[in-house]
This record gives sequence, structure tokens and C-alpha cells, in this order.
Amino acid sequence: MGVAGSALALARGLKTQFSNTYKSRVSGPHSKLAKVMDLGFSSDGAAEDYFYYLSAPHPQRTNAGEGPPIKGFGGRAFRCVNHDWKLGIEWPENLEDDDQTGGLVAQAREGGKNFAILPDRVFFQIITNSSNKKLLPAIPTCADGSALFATTDGAGNARFGATNGNLLAGLIPTNPTGQNLRDAIFAMIEQFSLFLDTDGEQLYPQDDILERGITIIFRSSLFQQMAEATRQATTAQTVTNVPGTENVGVAGVTNVILDAGLKITLMPSSRVSDNSLYGVLEGEERKPVFMQTRSPLRDSLQDRNTSDRTRDTDIKGLRWKWRGGFGVAGDPHMAIKALAA
Repeated sequence: MGVAGSALALARGLKTQFSNTYKSRVSGPHSKLAKVMDLGFSSDGAAEDYFYYLSAPHPQRTNAGEGPPIKGFGGRAFRCVNHDWKLGIEWPENLEDDDQTGGLVAQAREGGKNFAILPDRVFFQIITNSSNKKLLPAIPTCADGSALFATTDGAGNARFGATNGNLLAGLIPTNPTGQNLRDAIFAMIEQFSLFLDTDGEQLYPQDDILERGITIIFRSSLFQQMAEATRQATTAQTVTNVPGTENVGVAGVTNVILDAGLKITLMPSSRVSDNSLYGVLEGEERKPVFMQTRSPLRDSLQDRNTSDRTRDTDIKGLRWKWRGGFGVAGDPHMAIKALAA
């Protein structure tokens, strides 16, 4: 808190009805974040090395008298580095003594609460592939050598054996309707069903996808269209005579998502800045993004009992530090991005 900016708090007879204007509203990560992000990994070093096996081989027919085909399977490894995450807030001791609101120190402590939304901030930095030097210095890549969302793996092959991999383009126009968004959701479902394991067999049967459900992440300003796409019982459908001819009317039809019994969890966020949709298949053991904790959040008070700086300068303060890292799944076949036009 700067001295000049806080001078108004010293005026005698202040009314304090608005003292909570910028009090933190968040006591933990986004309520649905655990559906799309692993939050509980621990770490005991400067970095963690992760390893996982690729698919076990599938059986095949043999002729009478032949032995079984002998196959092996490989594995992949990747590393997640831990970083220091810190915050300090200071204020003049005289300002605390003269503060008429009585809320200076309490408001300063709100800074510590903001560590609770750090996972949310980094999650969206990763999935939107955005640059923010206050968060991760670089967006991590997956163990297959590509970004979290990509059409090909690091070797240039179709990712997960499906053309377009887990990055679908050309599905969402500038001003999408509910129908556009429904089409994009079903395109995601179809793409999930095309994914192959590393032995070339189907990874997600379509019935399995429908039973599990999908979390859809999207920009908050699309909430009305998304609600129409997934929640509205009767929707508008344009009727044409022949494909390619001009429109001749609009009909009310039942919502195919509801009719199909598809389970959709909506996750709107102001941290998504375009019309892209992100679909995360529910029920997977691992999520597309994870957080690991090396050292839990620590706080310390800077006052006359603990700090020479305070005794010399009359400046008091609070300090916080958390140490940990963020990474992406080795093979993120549980997530698909549908690109905005």
C-alpha cells in the first residue's frame, strides 16, 4: 500500500461500509478446476521426473501350432521444474496506527488468500498458450514433443493416430450460435472416438465417452449461446429445401445433446479471450494439466519484533512464499481444443 494512495484512510470520522470492496471473493481454486487439473502432486526436489508406459500390446490370431507373437512396449519420461512464487506487502507503521478504517492489516492479509487462485491462473495460461512472465516463463510441452493441443506429435505423425490430433480448426465462427457450439461439441466427441492407443487400437469407445461426459471450458461471454446449445430443451433449426440453397424457414426441434443423454459440465471463464472451446473427457485418472507442491505456503510478519528494517525505517509488512511447479500430461488424449475462426 503506497503512502500517498492510502492517505484518505487517515481522515477522521470515515464511514467504512465499503471497506470490503476489494476483499478476496475466492477461498480456493475454481470450483470445477479439479475436473480438469490434478492439484495434489507432491515434490521432494528442485524438479520431478515423471515416467509412464505406453500401451500394452493387443492379442492377435495365430495359426494352429504357432506360438504367440512376442511384442514389447515402451515408455516416456518428462520433467517438471519447481519455481518460487512470492508476494510481499508493506506499509508505514504510522499509517497502521492512524488508520481510521481499522482494516489495513486485514486487507494486506488478503494477498495471502490470492495464492489460492494461482492454480486457476496458471491453468488458463497453459491451455490458452499465453505469455505471462509473472507466471510460467514458458509453456511446457508434452512428452511426445508437441504442445498440449496439436495436430501432430513431435515426430510429425498424426497425434493419437487421428488426423487433426487434439486440435480442431474451422468449427466456431466469429459470432457463434448455439447450433455452432453443438456442432463443435459433437466434433470433439467424434474426434475422441478416433484416438488410437500406441498399439493402434481404439482408445475411447464412443459409448464410453457418452457415459463419462465432457467438461467444456469457454469464454464467459458465450454463456447464453452455450446454455442454448446444451441446456435449452427446444432449439431453433434452420430448414432448407436442398443443401446449398437459401434458407426457407426455422423450426423448433428438441436438443440433440439432451436427447442423447450426453453429460456436459459447463466451465465458463473470463480468462478465455476468444471463442475457442476446450473439451476435457471426464473420468480419466489423469488430467491435462497438473500442479506439484515442493513446499507449502509459508507466511511471515515483518514488525519490530522480527525485523531490523522495521526498527530502522518504521516499515511493517507481510511476506508469503510457495514453491512448486506446473506441467502438462505426457499424452493429453483426454483433452481437445476446438479453435475459434
